[in-house]
Amino acid sequence: MQEGDCSFLAADLKSLLETAGRGKDEQAKESVKLEYLIGLVKDMFLDWQRFSGVTTSKSRLGQLTELLHDNASSCQQVIDFVLNTK
Repeated sequence: MQEGDCSFLAADLKSLLETAGRGKDEQAKESVKLEYLIGLVKDMFLDWQRFSGVTTSKSRLGQLTELLHDNASSCQQVIDFVLNTK
């Protein structure tokens, strides 16, 4: 039996394996998209700070990164952080 050979499985199990493979691919694509968006927000935050004449510390940028990666954080929390009302 070959490692990739699934011909012996029932049709519903084959379908399940195909769906699982697609799910992993989709998750990887979504992860790349999320990292891209997080990078955009961080870049815009840095630009906002520069245009305002504020020097941004690495710790502040780290806090923003943590906030953006936290699934429990809300859009309002990010806005408050960027506007420095947090």
